[in-house]
Amino acid sequence: MLFNQIIFFIYTGYAILVMNYLFLVPLTLFSKSNYSLMKECKTMHTSLLVNNFFNIMKMNMYLSIQDKIDVTNTDKIDIIMCNHISIFDYLILIVLLKELGIDYYNFTFKKGLNKGLGLYMIHCDTDILVNRDWSSDKDNIDKQLDKIKPLNKKQVIIIYPEGNRINYERLLTSQKYSQDNDLPIYNNLLTPKVKGIWYMINKLKSENKLGSVWDISLIRPNYISNPPNKKLLNNTQNWLDLVYKKFDDYYVIINKVKYPEYYEDYDKFKSWFYSYWDYKDIQMTNYKKYDYYKINDDNKYSIKNVKMDYTIIFILLFTSIYLLSHKEGRKIFLFLFILSYVLIYTQPKIINTQPKIMKNIEK
Repeated sequence: MLFNQIIFFIYTGYAILVMNYLFLVPLTLFSKSNYSLMKECKTMHTSLLVNNFFNIMKMNMYLSIQDKIDVTNTDKIDIIMCNHISIFDYLILIVLLKELGIDYYNFTFKKGLNKGLGLYMIHCDTDILVNRDWSSDKDNIDKQLDKIKPLNKKQVIIIYPEGNRINYERLLTSQKYSQDNDLPIYNNLLTPKVKGIWYMINKLKSENKLGSVWDISLIRPNYISNPPNKKLLNNTQNWLDLVYKKFDDYYVIINKVKYPEYYEDYDKFKSWFYSYWDYKDIQMTNYKKYDYYKINDDNKYSIKNVKMDYTIIFILLFTSIYLLSHKEGRKIFLFLFILSYVLIYTQPKIINTQPKIMKNIEK
């Protein structure tokens, strides 16, 4: 098991590095219409992760879908909001999206993540980078939403309304804030930051691009407790856990969100959102009452069944090994690596604009 996990860590990490620096950097330099190619690159990235998670990490994920998700209205963009419990939420959500038949996704990330090793894809795609400062975040959201173009596949935007991963100290701070401001007090969630999702809904709605709004609740069973368990909540996992620990079981509940007709009024929307977040918190506490099915119980994500273009991945890996084994090739690789950061740091500044109006598991 440990050997498999180490292989997963090395193989997936190396494949992502190669995809970023040997494929994406030249693509963004020489192709003027690279949007669909970028999304297809993400699709390969998704398949790599899903394949390895189920075949090497042996993770268990149980899914309860309360409302049917329509992936056929490809001219509309859906918004998915999710609670934030660990650094692996990004990977867990990729697995979920694959299960739901969605390969084209756009995450909302903290700015600076695009500068991480092997994360050039975040910089050059339509993922939304935020500073947690609304004066600049609004313009980043505008810019990235305008880049999302209609394709023949469903596209979604993922946002974490809490703005940060939950831990014991943040939960206590959040509960005190809620108490001081006469808001619902959450046991499993942080008090949400509402303005980002409110603005996305209004902008997409005004441009007739908004599809549905979905809520995903990620639940690690041992972490659901009242009062909160300090030791467990502070164990938000780290990358080394991929190497030497068994991955936690996850239970996931998906709801379609019926947002109010008065969504344009920020104060009313915010009040409604706090109430909805309270409903989500109660749902997470009572997660055992729902019916689930186990993802990959039929081995549909086994290596022989996962459809992906292994030819492209093989060519990229073979090319990288060939380049790294030759002095001139190593120079090319180093040049592309440095160039990726030049492109990131020389990105034009955004000018501020005025805002636009298993069955039930208790059985």
